[in-house]
Amino acid sequence: MRDFTFNLDSNEFIRITGYLVRKSDIAGIAATGSARHGSDYLAAGSEASYHLTQRAVKRVRAHELSPK
Repeated sequence: MRDFTFNLDSNEFIRITGYLVRKSDIAGIAATGSARHGSDYLAAGSEASYHLTQRAVKRVRAHELSPK
C-alpha cells in the first residue's frame, strides 16, 4: 500500500476537478499542446480559466484533535 500526500506545495501531483494530474503535464500542454492523458486537457482548461494552482490550500482541522 502506498501513501500519498497531496496538499504540499512541492508535490508534483495535484487534484483538479476530480482528476489527479501532474503539474509538469499541465505546463507541457501550454508549451507544446500535447498531453499524455485526456484528463490533462480537462485539468489544463480549468487551470487556465480559474488559476487553481495559484490558490492557497486551506487546511481542515478537527476540534477533537486539539481540545481546549
